[in-house]
Amino acid sequence: MSLMDYKKEKIIEKLLCLTEYIYLVSFVILTIFAFLKTTTFPSPFLTEDGGIIYFNEFTSVFPFHIEYLLIGTIIIRYLLLEEHRVRDILLAIFVYKCAEHAVKINLNDTILLFTLLVLGVKGISFQKIMRLYTGIIALFLSVTIIAALCGWIDNISFGENEKLAFGIVYSTDFAAHVFFLVLCIWYLRGEKTTLWEAAIVAGLGVFTYVFSAARCSTLCLLFMSAIIFVHRGIMYRCQRKQIKYHMNVYLAALLSMSFVVAATFTVIFTILYSPKISWMNRIDALVSNRLILGKKAVEIGGFHLWGKYFRLRGHWAEGLITNKYFYLDSSYMQMTIMYGIVISLLVMIAFLLIGYHAYKRKQWTFLWILALLSIHGIMEQRIWNLAYCPFILALFARYGTDEKVRILRWRRKS
Repeated sequence: MSLMDYKKEKIIEKLLCLTEYIYLVSFVILTIFAFLKTTTFPSPFLTEDGGIIYFNEFTSVFPFHIEYLLIGTIIIRYLLLEEHRVRDILLAIFVYKCAEHAVKINLNDTILLFTLLVLGVKGISFQKIMRLYTGIIALFLSVTIIAALCGWIDNISFGENEKLAFGIVYSTDFAAHVFFLVLCIWYLRGEKTTLWEAAIVAGLGVFTYVFSAARCSTLCLLFMSAIIFVHRGIMYRCQRKQIKYHMNVYLAALLSMSFVVAATFTVIFTILYSPKISWMNRIDALVSNRLILGKKAVEIGGFHLWGKYFRLRGHWAEGLITNKYFYLDSSYMQMTIMYGIVISLLVMIAFLLIGYHAYKRKQWTFLWILALLSIHGIMEQRIWNLAYCPFILALFARYGTDEKVRILRWRRKS
């Protein structure tokens, strides 16, 4: 290698380090901003009428024009990373253009936020992303709870049972924060997770039910605890027999496809729902009218290639009940109706690939995590909120320390 070629490659390495730093800083800012939007901390931004508002009512997704930083980062990284360079550049352009076109029609700019974050993470360690994300959410959630208990911010209660939100705008939102934070910690802990930690997870499930009455997050936390207990028992038995644990191939395949299975089941069952069928009515009551609201959305808006704008009306942040309540809580119904068929297909392919890579790398804990967030998505819409769920970023991220980034290199022919 000539001196000139060596200098060029050093410049490329420095540019990649710089763009990774810019991406991580942007990711931190967006994560903090997304989390604060779910809290009752007063916003420094004002509404049009000049009133005091919570962060969650500030509609801007990209603070300080971070989208331009992300786009610039994506362009530089895709031009300088060598492996599958042309293919990945064309794929990135296609995905971005699909997201951009969908947002122009359905006005759900969350799609564009996740698209830029997913494309920009190429070549960056997913382990690093998860450590950063988990630390931020753990810190800010702890501060929010303390601030609410000390009376520094609103600790809103809901309904006759006075369900507490601990500084979050709704009680189920608080429980979802706990659930997804524990998922992130479980991912980082992996096979090191102990039985004591499983017991703590079960305790958190009981806590969220007693104080926040959040059935979905509670059941998922209890299910997670049971999985950890069983998994640790199997691992212990394998260690005694001095054999390496390998998940059953059929179970692993099912878990890797859990997002697609859950999404398909939810959409089809909602379409087939009929209030005249008694057993369907009982299921609808069990899932708090998710089916009838989803069915109504299908009848009103239908399915479109690029989605449709829906004005969702939920319970306001101070727990007031409205007669005009209309909200698509299911992640999958939001995906298919509001985001559109094209984006839905891209998302399902993304989660299929994430599941496939997890299976290929024998990341058994990650497969269970994908299954649990897929189950949670049937009832709640947290998968599409950066404040709760970062796992779609695993699509293009780099796994492990053994996988090196291959940069564009010059080689002169002798």
